[in-house]
Amino acid sequence: MVDGRYQLVELVGSGGFGQVWKAHDPRIGRWVAVKVLLGANTDEQVARFHREASVAGGLAHPGIVTVHDFGNAVHENGWRYSYLVMELLPGRPLSARLENGPMPLPEALGTGCFVVRALAAAHGAGLVHRDIKPSNIILGDDVKLVDFGISRSPEQHHDLTATGVVVGSPTYMAPECFTGTFDHHSDLYSLGCVLYEMVTGRPPFDGRDFWQLGHQHRHEQPPPPSTLRKEAPRPLDDPIARLLAKTPDKRPADADEVYRLLYGIYDRGEQEPPRGRKPPRDRKPRRGADVDTEVTLNQDADDPRMRRVTQPLAPGHARQLLDAHHAGASEGDLARRRRRPARGVLPGRRHPRR
Repeated sequence: MVDGRYQLVELVGSGGFGQVWKAHDPRIGRWVAVKVLLGANTDEQVARFHREASVAGGLAHPGIVTVHDFGNAVHENGWRYSYLVMELLPGRPLSARLENGPMPLPEALGTGCFVVRALAAAHGAGLVHRDIKPSNIILGDDVKLVDFGISRSPEQHHDLTATGVVVGSPTYMAPECFTGTFDHHSDLYSLGCVLYEMVTGRPPFDGRDFWQLGHQHRHEQPPPPSTLRKEAPRPLDDPIARLLAKTPDKRPADADEVYRLLYGIYDRGEQEPPRGRKPPRDRKPRRGADVDTEVTLNQDADDPRMRRVTQPLAPGHARQLLDAHHAGASEGDLARRRRRPARGVLPGRRHPRR
C-alpha cells in the first residue's frame, strides 16, 4: 500500500531511481501506474522526482502520459519515499517492439509523427525532455511519451556543471549533451536516432561504452537508412540526416517542421520498389503485409473523386494519425486535404466520422 491509498499489485518496470507498479486506487475505483522513488532519496533525487510530476502534470496532451497524483510518504519500516501516480498505459514500450527488428514503414512514420507532436507540446511549454529513447515511448491504443524526470528548461543549469554527471541515454544523446548543454534541438536529434532504429532495426551508433558513443555522435556519420533496408524510401534519408546533424542549428527548426517532413513523405506515397524493379506506370508498389486492421484517410462521401485507400497495419497497432493530429489545421488546409485523394493510411485508432 502506498501512502495508505494505492494498492500495489504487480511490478511492471524498474529504473535507476525507482520502480513502476500496476496499482489499484480504491477511492476512485481505477487502475493506475505508481512510480516509487527508492534508494538514497537525496534532496536532488526528490526534487527531480517532483519536477517530473509537475512537468508531466502540466502538459495536457494525448501523446503525454497523464499524472494523477504525487507525494511523499513513510514506509512501515520507517524510511521515507516519494511516489508518482499516472495513468496505466496499455501496450508495451517501443524498445520491446524493436526487439523483433525494424517496423513496417507506415508504422514507423506514424509513431514518429505521434512522438514529435508530443514533443511540440513540451517544447511549446519551454521544456526539453532530454531522454527520448524507445523505452520512454509506449505503444498502445495511442503512442505516449513518458518519463519527464530529467526534463528542464534550457535556462536551468545543466547537470554536468551542477553535479558532474551527464544525464540521458548515450545511445540516443545529441552531441552537445555529452558536454552538458542542450536545447529543444537535442530532443529532435534523439528522435532522429529513434526513427533511424525504427526504420533500420538498429540505432545509428553502437559504441561499446559512453566515450565511444560520444565520439561517434560527435564525429561519425551513420549510413543512410535506404542503404540498410531496401524498402526504406530514399526521400526519408534527408530528414533523418537533418535530425542527426552534429550541430543544433543544422537540424530542423522545431518539432512542427519535423512533423511536416515525416507526414509529407508518407502523404506523397514515397515508398519505392525493390532496387532494379520498376512498377507499371499505372500501379504503385504493394506496401505492407499481413492485414489486421484497415483505416481510411481523407475520405469524403460527398466527393466522388475521393477513393478508398487501405493499408495493411501491424497487428495491435491500429492508430489513425490524420484525425488525431490534424485537428488544429486551418479550414483552408482541411479543404485542400479533402480535395486531394488519399495516398494511403498511417497506423491509427478508428475514429467516428465527423
